[in-house]
Amino acid sequence: MENQNSGNVSSSTGLAEITEESVTVQKTRPLEFDPDKHKVLNSEFKYLYTAITRARVNVWFFDEDREARAPVFEYFRRLGLVQVVALSNNEQGTGEITSMFAVKSSPEEWRKGGLRFYKKRLWVAAIQCFTFAGDELMFQKSKAQQQAADAMRLRYTNRQQMRDEFLTAAESFLKCDMHDEAEACLNNSGELKLLAKLYEKTGKVVIEILWPLTGPTLPITLQRF
Repeated sequence: MENQNSGNVSSSTGLAEITEESVTVQKTRPLEFDPDKHKVLNSEFKYLYTAITRARVNVWFFDEDREARAPVFEYFRRLGLVQVVALSNNEQGTGEITSMFAVKSSPEEWRKGGLRFYKKRLWVAAIQCFTFAGDELMFQKSKAQQQAADAMRLRYTNRQQMRDEFLTAAESFLKCDMHDEAEACLNNSGELKLLAKLYEKTGKVVIEILWPLTGPTLPITLQRF
């Protein structure tokens, strides 16, 4: 272990190969390995592998038992694979507690995350991201999309509540100048008069009233341009 350093680590695998002769145990306790007694290590190594390969920023190793942690602690430290952080400045630690934590995301990073969730139609996550980003317009758009999604889930259980939710979503979409989405909500709510007014306002349709010579009047028909 005394002879190990970061130069022994393979750049392709991230692993270091050592031999029994190259390891001299100092400040660590000797341990005889028993395959039957130490079967628990199989699951422990799986947890270790998962922690190392899934972490986005830092992996934390902590064991308050100094004797139990000594072998792997010394091994990782001598290979230069870890950064040792202590509460005070000394040869074993940095003394910089702030370096132990992940960097706070910027508003722009939150916004990029929100746009990614928005494209994937994950409205709740998008709402949270745009809230932290301070992007009011995208927050309102995501909120309207979530309202429309909630309304759609009610189509087989509560038609009246579904209608009300679609009307609320349509109003939210109109505030964001999202006319196509508002049109779909009004159509799903069955509010044809409001839908006709929206068509007339946006210039998408011509309202045509047909008066026959005899008989009752025909209903209003909507023709899209």
